Amino acid sequence: MLAKILTDLGLSKKEATVYLSTLRTGSSGISTIAKRAMMSRSTTYNILHALKLKGFVKLAKRTNVQYFSPIKPQEIVDVLTAQKEELSEKMALVKTFLPQFEAIRNPAAETPKVSLYEGINGIKQVYEDILKCKNKETFAAVSLDNISPRIKKWLIQSFTPRKIKRKIRSTMLIGSKQANSYRKLDKKHLRKTCTVPDKKYPFEVEIDVYDGDKTAFISFDEKELMGVIVESPKIARSIKSLLEIAWDKYR
Repeated sequence: MLAKILTDLGLSKKEATVYLSTLRTGSSGISTIAKRAMMSRSTTYNILHALKLKGFVKLAKRTNVQYFSPIKPQEIVDVLTAQKEELSEKMALVKTFLPQFEAIRNPAAETPKVSLYEGINGIKQVYEDILKCKNKETFAAVSLDNISPRIKKWLIQSFTPRKIKRKIRSTMLIGSKQANSYRKLDKKHLRKTCTVPDKKYPFEVEIDVYDGDKTAFISFDEKELMGVIVESPKIARSIKSLLEIAWDKYR
């Protein structure tokens, strides 16, 4: 449990093990700590120096022998506070010089970024990313009948209320037998929908275009349960244009 907390704070598993070993041994030489941590002396030596740089242990020399002491548990808060302050300073510095960085960036050299998310939790991650959209607008195509029952409840109880709270508006093409009942909630859910004949034009995956440069594809097929986010302004504009053609025809 304690090792897990330390790894959550940014230490590696070995660093967490060595720090906890120093807590148990107190100020000790490398050999004693290595024995307690059940690691080689050389590995323990390297880890102790890494922990020293991170502020988790202190080094003292007595008659040319190195002794390492752990910081007190309450001092971990001080270390984290210092890291937070340092990070805030770095963020402020980067923000100050963002215009200069942007000025030398070559947009033509950029390549699309593709992220794959697998399983139900992966699909939820895609929806979470949609909730972060800065322009507060999405354009989507989906067949309601294809949505996995395993995620439908989460969409109704968690995703949709948060989407409304964040005032994210949606324009949606839907293919479904439930289209009429779904459209009755359009105003409440901040969306506009139109129905596309799903037998003629089936939507086998959900498509969401948002933020001007992101396109998400979500497959609810149990054999390939996954979501993909493609970050590319050109791809996003092209997919949106295709969806708008369908929208103009069927609205």
